[in-house]
Amino acid sequence: MARLGCECPEPGYCYTIEHGIVYLRGKSLAERARLLISIAHPDDREELEKAACKRFGYSFLRLKP
Repeated sequence: MARLGCECPEPGYCYTIEHGIVYLRGKSLAERARLLISIAHPDDREELEKAACKRFGYSFLRLKP
């Protein structure tokens, strides 16, 4: 993942890559997975979603995309 410059209010809770930016502070692990998948390369998203569904089950599926 190539990281771009980002002036995040709290480093470690903000991730910026070429496909977007997400803020993870205060999110559950399943929510963090959903957010990180949303900014992953489009070619990798389906595989990542399958892995997240396997890991988190129903709690992941009921999250809003």
